[in-house]
Amino acid sequence: MSDEKELPPQYSMHELHTTKHGVTLRVPARSYQPGDNIPIIVSGSSSAFASWSGDATCVLEGASSAALMGKSRYQAGQIANAGLGGGGAMAITSREEHVFASTSTTLELSQIKEKAENGEMLLQASLNIPIERTCGCDGPRTKGIMPTVPTMDEMRADHSSVKWKMTVEIKRKGLIKRDIKLSLEIPVMLPPVALPDTGLSNSASSVTTFDAVTPPILTAHLTLLPPKPSKPLSIPFRIRVSTSPPPCMVSADDLFPKGKMRVVFYLSQQTWTMGIAQSRFGDAGGFNWAGVRTRAVTPVVCGGGGGKDLELEGEYDLHAEERSADGCGLSIHWLSHASVQWDHLPGLLVVSIPVNLPPAVAQR
Repeated sequence: MSDEKELPPQYSMHELHTTKHGVTLRVPARSYQPGDNIPIIVSGSSSAFASWSGDATCVLEGASSAALMGKSRYQAGQIANAGLGGGGAMAITSREEHVFASTSTTLELSQIKEKAENGEMLLQASLNIPIERTCGCDGPRTKGIMPTVPTMDEMRADHSSVKWKMTVEIKRKGLIKRDIKLSLEIPVMLPPVALPDTGLSNSASSVTTFDAVTPPILTAHLTLLPPKPSKPLSIPFRIRVSTSPPPCMVSADDLFPKGKMRVVFYLSQQTWTMGIAQSRFGDAGGFNWAGVRTRAVTPVVCGGGGGKDLELEGEYDLHAEERSADGCGLSIHWLSHASVQWDHLPGLLVVSIPVNLPPAVAQR
């Protein structure tokens, strides 16, 4: 008779759980931070526990998955192809998993308790999420703890990620009984970095193409504001468009679809990876992957006109994979951008601000 298949992990309003061979692993469903205590509950029938051979072990690991670029071979292929009149060489990549933090505890059979509601047996324990790295990489142990970062897009070249996985291993008696392994992914976040109450600001300017002795200069000013407590996973922003010398010659009527000016806000991800173990490519140093732009948000007009600067505002909702991370062999950084496209500009005008994701909510 075949072994019972493990049921996929499930979320409820209160817990994350998975079941195999009549044994269920449960933890409270919430976002954790380094140093937090995770309560662990293993439940099952008395017959399920009777098949155990000794105590069970529970391991929590934080691990990064990074794509490595074979730079030397890639560049050599490019040179060879160019010399032979061929096309570009295919990028040569490999993948490396690196455990940067690990902790464990024992689930002792002697601590089993009966659950009154349905007669199931309970085994309870807990462990703390590490606040320091346990890997052997160079640098301070307090640096390099990374949050959960899901893979953004399988079609992207780097598709790097970070996971925190809890695994309970149970040895069972009998030659035909397989051991039980229960696994759950634990959502771990780092304490968010606070933005100034006045926000982060930057600006960029470009000379317009108007036919004049001294053409007007258009300036785009971007401000990032702290998220509201009601929407912690968002980035409120403001964009001010002005021309000099005053008065401002831009109004809401210049914006698409009425006019030919387009103003949008978006993010871009900058990823750096480096092999921790000996890479099969033998390439020293790391690799900066090409930046990847996210979806664009079009702001709405909130002021201006009549010779005053054009004021726009909007809110960018963060996805689960849009997280900053900085650790051994993997760095994921983010830039925010406001771009202005207009037929009176020589090209796209872009103003950028580095930002840690997710930012802390406003304190007032």
